[in-house]
Amino acid sequence: MKGVGTSIGLMKGVGEGDQCRFWKNEWLNGKSLANLFPRLYLISVQKKDLVGEVGFWRERWCGDVKWRRDTFVWEMARIDDAQSLLGVVQVKRNSSDSWRWSNISGTYSTSSAYKILIKEDEVAMDKDFDTMI
Repeated sequence: MKGVGTSIGLMKGVGEGDQCRFWKNEWLNGKSLANLFPRLYLISVQKKDLVGEVGFWRERWCGDVKWRRDTFVWEMARIDDAQSLLGVVQVKRNSSDSWRWSNISGTYSTSSAYKILIKEDEVAMDKDFDTMI
């Protein structure tokens, strides 16, 4: 499910996972785990949990997904894929989740969002004008 934020280049930046839903938010390169691994999402008992709640800390954050039943052999390959993807994500202790731009450097601000929206509106108006001519 693509949100308004991602359609204008906004991505969820995960700090310690205190505001980002593990399965539903688009925090992995603009994609959600539920969309990437729909069968695993269906058997998870943590569908509404935050990233920080679906893991624990050692030297780094480790994901620890709980399943509602034993997994089938074919599902283990998908779990391995998900764990590989999660292995490169840096969940940061003592750092809040935030919004950031995917197409430009910098963190989200009201001013930066306004500038993006105005620019997109101008592009849309130019396209409408071109079709009228």
